[in-house]
Amino acid sequence: GTGSAMLVGESGTGKTTFINNLFRAYHGQDLLPAHAKGGASTLASRFRSDPGSLCTTFTVEDADERTKMHYAVQDTPGYGDSFDTAKRLHEIVEFVHKQKLAYFELERALRTEYQPDPRIDVCLYFIPPHRLKEVDIGFMKELSAVVALIPVIAKADSMTTDELLSFKRHIMAKAQWHGITFFEFSADAVSAVGGSETGCVPPFAVISSEDVDFTEMPGSFWPVRSYLWGTCQAFNRTHSDVPLLKQLLLEDGYHDIRASTNVRYDAFKTEQMARGCCKLSRYMARRICLSRHRAQAKPSKMSCCMRALLAIASCAVLVLLVILATASALQHGWKDPQQWNRIKAHG
Repeated sequence: GTGSAMLVGESGTGKTTFINNLFRAYHGQDLLPAHAKGGASTLASRFRSDPGSLCTTFTVEDADERTKMHYAVQDTPGYGDSFDTAKRLHEIVEFVHKQKLAYFELERALRTEYQPDPRIDVCLYFIPPHRLKEVDIGFMKELSAVVALIPVIAKADSMTTDELLSFKRHIMAKAQWHGITFFEFSADAVSAVGGSETGCVPPFAVISSEDVDFTEMPGSFWPVRSYLWGTCQAFNRTHSDVPLLKQLLLEDGYHDIRASTNVRYDAFKTEQMARGCCKLSRYMARRICLSRHRAQAKPSKMSCCMRALLAIASCAVLVLLVILATASALQHGWKDPQQWNRIKAHG
């Protein structure tokens, strides 16, 4: 299988460290070592000119090494803390759109060899601890409309348990007020990871560290943060949501995310095909109009033929639009209101 995630948020929220922690558990080495170098402005410029240079692909295997999944991580460092936030947001949303369009073109082309799926499955949006800023609300509102969005509270170890719970409630209240939709995993996925429906609801609180404790879990990658009063363990479920999020993203909740991607893409594809039909109808109308003008000097019988041709062409376009809409509806079972509600709940 294939999958992809996009990282968005302010500089300094630990996006690179988090993703390295998440996937180093599989490979034992950093996934994005090069991305940590250079300033935010340099990397932002790279994203505009060559986003592929900030995308890293790797392979994830399950515990029994029976299933392999190719996963891509698209980094967008430095975004969210710029004064020109409207431009930054437009670039990210436009990137998601272009990836869908690239997949649309792949579907239309006659491919003779395997091509990776360029679509973005999920966006992990990193929120600094203690404070939810207006720029975060604006970014999440726009992103949630085009991609599955999962908010992540960064550096959660800087908050007490009560502060963290209060901050989570604050984020959810703001999201509801501004019409922001967060992605939610199915009950089956939540049950598979041993969580509760209330405990697997975003935002997820994460802790990341470049320091590793080799004595706590011998033979395993175990990142920790050390303090005078003790240590905070990134992969300890009582300290952080990292292990829970890891399982949901890459294992038990993977199919939920891919299903959401397909639902969003099919709506996008229907829109693109409808636009194509509109362009075709306008082209046909221009051709028919031109033919009518040329036929004005000819007998009235020709005018009757042109009117008949115009009527036939208009009906053909309408029938084509109805067929496209019906095909999309049948593909997802939208005739069943309950199934449509379930699809919307996961999207």
